[in-house]
Amino acid sequence: METLKLTFGNCECKMRVDENLPQKIYNYFEDRHSNAEYELFVILKGGFTMDVEDQEYTLESGDALIIAPSKYHCSVKTSSDLENLIFPFMLNSSVASSEFLKKVSPCKKLRLSQLSKMVCENIVSELENKPSFWQESVKANYSLLMT
Repeated sequence: METLKLTFGNCECKMRVDENLPQKIYNYFEDRHSNAEYELFVILKGGFTMDVEDQEYTLESGDALIIAPSKYHCSVKTSSDLENLIFPFMLNSSVASSEFLKKVSPCKKLRLSQLSKMVCENIVSELENKPSFWQESVKANYSLLMT
């Protein structure tokens, strides 16, 4: 496993990069839990409802949800055709990361641009097919997605 370090201004983002992350998840279900890192959920197809700190968020294809560290969450219900990606990442302890935390805590629902959705699909394709230089392509797509 490798850690990809991305820098945005004075904020460093670290993402775990290996052939298993992000995983394309079908019919996602998790019991209530919290994580030490941020989680970015990207819905490629179908939809699901996520409970974050006792507030429900309904997501559909093209939506994303960033869940802040230490926030309890679980899936409530999923559609039978659900396909989603989960990107775990951490930010350094700079002023920028504390500002980011304020904006997304406990979570932040986003609507993805068509480009962002294509970037996620490219990541999936690279991870599934593993053509020449797939690792470099995944890293470049991670950088593009996080930007």
